[in-house]
Amino acid sequence: MRKLLIIFFIAAAVCAVAGASPAYDEIKTQAEKAYAEGSYRIAHDLYLKAESLADSPLQARWVRFRLADTLWRAGTATRTSDDTNFETARKQLEILIRDIVLDEDKDIVWAEVCESLGDFWWLRPQSRNLSQGWQYYQKALDWWAGSTDIEMARSRYLNIVRKSAQVESRVDFDYYSYYYYQMGAVPLEVFENALKIARTADDRAHFRYVIAVCLRSRAGDPASRKRAADELAEIVKEGKGTQWYDDALFALASMIENEGIPEINDDGTWKQEQDLKKALEFFERIAKEFKKGETRYYDQAQAAIKRITGSDLNISAPGIFLPDSEIQISLSSRNIKKVNFTLYRIDLVRDANFVSDTGRSTYDFLARISISKAEKVKSWSKETGDTGDYKPRSELVRIEGKLQPGAYLLEASSGELSRRELVLVSDAVLVTKTSGTRVLAYFCSAYDGAPINDGTMKLWMNEYNGAGWVWNEYNGETDENGMYIFKLKDNPSRSQFFISARSGDRQAFLAGYGGYYRSQPFQWRFYAYTDRPAYRPGETIQWKCIVRKYDGADYFVPGDENISYEIYDPRGSKIKDGTMKLNTFGSDWGSITLDSTMPLGEYTIRFATPQTGAVASAVLFRLEEYKLPEFKVNVQVPEENGRR
Repeated sequence: MRKLLIIFFIAAAVCAVAGASPAYDEIKTQAEKAYAEGSYRIAHDLYLKAESLADSPLQARWVRFRLADTLWRAGTATRTSDDTNFETARKQLEILIRDIVLDEDKDIVWAEVCESLGDFWWLRPQSRNLSQGWQYYQKALDWWAGSTDIEMARSRYLNIVRKSAQVESRVDFDYYSYYYYQMGAVPLEVFENALKIARTADDRAHFRYVIAVCLRSRAGDPASRKRAADELAEIVKEGKGTQWYDDALFALASMIENEGIPEINDDGTWKQEQDLKKALEFFERIAKEFKKGETRYYDQAQAAIKRITGSDLNISAPGIFLPDSEIQISLSSRNIKKVNFTLYRIDLVRDANFVSDTGRSTYDFLARISISKAEKVKSWSKETGDTGDYKPRSELVRIEGKLQPGAYLLEASSGELSRRELVLVSDAVLVTKTSGTRVLAYFCSAYDGAPINDGTMKLWMNEYNGAGWVWNEYNGETDENGMYIFKLKDNPSRSQFFISARSGDRQAFLAGYGGYYRSQPFQWRFYAYTDRPAYRPGETIQWKCIVRKYDGADYFVPGDENISYEIYDPRGSKIKDGTMKLNTFGSDWGSITLDSTMPLGEYTIRFATPQTGAVASAVLFRLEEYKLPEFKVNVQVPEENGRR
């Protein structure tokens, strides 16, 4: 049936051409030439002229299709919020295919309309909706798949598949994320079919790459990940002649470096592991075969080469060690044969110094500690077992013997690399609270919280002095309760702080944030209340007010202060005002008699001082009318022997 349809279309087209006016043929030729050049506005205007010259139904349908098609394509070149032309074109295209249901009625114009609608939703910058466009692309693909003109069908089929995998920029075609954002709408089988009929190396590489993207997204399926790697390897075999060669090299190298390629056994079991030597080989191919600027992966490949071949060293302690504990440190290394360790005894109060630091971080305070005069406790070396496979290694390193209570700086080094870690052996802890211009520090036992009352403390606070961030030093001694209150400078902006404490060999430290403080002469706090929340007209209310002042750190009683007040009804009218003199407890009281003329609702009170004006306001009470009960409940208790 499809073959007969094509023959009929060709015959009809020949008849139409034979009977068509020379003017129509000439205008159509000019219009198609402009269309091929991307001059859609010119093509649209030419088809407007050809509309009245079409003398067959086929010509008329073609003109209607091209008018709608060029209308929306011409609009993509302009940036406008007016979508009238787009909507008009879409509706006209949908009308052309709306009533065609039978396969024998679906001709080449029908297929062209479907492809145009797919482009409308997907390629139009104002849309970029592949899910919406795919339903039309799929119809066009099905039509071309049934065509008997093999070469024409191959060309049109591949062109649609290419468009479905098209991005606005090659940079957007990210191996790890592209599938999730765009390719989910297109079935994998479509790209597999396109790969089977592709004739050029570039097409094969393109479709293999997209297939790898789709398969790679199935992270839980080892067979899919294995096939994804195989598809990328096939692209690499095609050589540098395809535009997807560098993409495949980098994607394959990244896959091998990060998780490895699954190896699936005959019994279905599988394993995978990194092969950093193989990954390095692919990254080096990018660096050798491309110059900077020839591939977007050049800098990333260079960074990967440095990452894989470079040496790395880190040590970390799991926390604070109680006295008599066995001490183990985590060691991680890469491309290092041997690590040298040195342990120094330090005093956190004396040695932690931020005075010359202009930064705001407390995390690297160990780097600021000078070990030139520190007591060296012990030193030793350890072989890492590195075999030259570029793999990172990690293990636990045990410090032999028991360390006495105190603070120690452990330095690990290998060549030019050096890392430091704090080894703190202590049964003491610090607890702090920051408030306004003060920091309260509590130095106590970690076992039972008992205070340590003979401790020396030092606080480093990062503060803004108007020109920049500086570290200010504060010192103190704990009292009999193990506490000390640091009084800070009157500074509105603070960042991190570092506080340390020592009592003999018992040491502790704490790092945190000092918060933000805005200095004000005084801040008022009012608490006004009545004996109950609601009153009825004719009653007298009794109200009281308790007042405190806040200086940024402490509250205190403002005795003998004069405070003015005003009471307002729900309509905003003032019903009473006056001045109250606070007693030695910072309080005063008053009364108001409510009459029947006063409006119902919430009444507010406002306070002010002669120095600062209005300082507070609050709802004081509600005035409500008396309401009769809407229902009545009677309870009758049965009598028995004359008793209830």
